[in-house]
Amino acid sequence: RDPGETHDLSGDAGACADTRQALAAWYDQSEMPPGAADALLPGRPAIAHPLDVDFGDEVRLLSVDLPDQPVAPGASFPVTYTFEARGALAGGWKVFAHFEGSGGPRFHADHEPPRPLAWWRAGQFIRYPRQVAVPSGTRPGRYALWVGLFRRDKRRPAASRATPVVDDRAQVGAVEVGR
Repeated sequence: RDPGETHDLSGDAGACADTRQALAAWYDQSEMPPGAADALLPGRPAIAHPLDVDFGDEVRLLSVDLPDQPVAPGASFPVTYTFEARGALAGGWKVFAHFEGSGGPRFHADHEPPRPLAWWRAGQFIRYPRQVAVPSGTRPGRYALWVGLFRRDKRRPAASRATPVVDDRAQVGAVEVGR
């Protein structure tokens, strides 16, 4: 605060309030990663088949939407994630998504959500799509999707009563890779 200032006018409505508000909104939008605003839902979404996977006390995975039809090697397909924020989580956490087939082959779709996990606050619902590329040499078969949260070499603890969890990762669905 300027020692010569006797009255702080920065919070006054005044003649410039609309301009100040528009400038603040523009700045917020210019600093926001693409998709971050769209990922924040206005309320709890309807979930037909809840996964209810908790990653620590801060994050719950509600659903993952996968295609019903087989996907060809070399093609891409959408995956939509829906989360509930239950508390604040420190920065640096990302989502890992491993598609694992029988006999060991797998492909990855690890990512940071468009709305970073460090921004999530209790009571928020976040939904966003990701495109996943199937490597061209992928063998046909069923690939289970395992999801979790990681930061460097650590995973968030995972738990669920409705969804299989092994090694702090949840098996949330599967995709069929065709010919």
